[in-house]
Amino acid sequence: KHTLPPGELARAAEELAELLQVSGTPGEEMLTWDQARELRDSGWVELGAHTVTHPLLPRCSPEQARWELDTSRQRLHDELG
Repeated sequence: KHTLPPGELARAAEELAELLQVSGTPGEEMLTWDQARELRDSGWVELGAHTVTHPLLPRCSPEQARWELDTSRQRLHDELG
């Protein structure tokens, strides 16, 4: 199991975003909800929930992990049906 030392996760994420040519600042959606609806309506993409704050789930308490998953799923349902 490999982990990054504290402080290096953000740097690694920035490097990955640069490599993938992804723009945006932390905390902003990568897609707007309108873009997500367009993808959903295209029939080419299936969208699914994951988490709200993107934690490492194995490091979360069962209650926190459940909240992350349930809240993410509910938000996606509320926005996309």
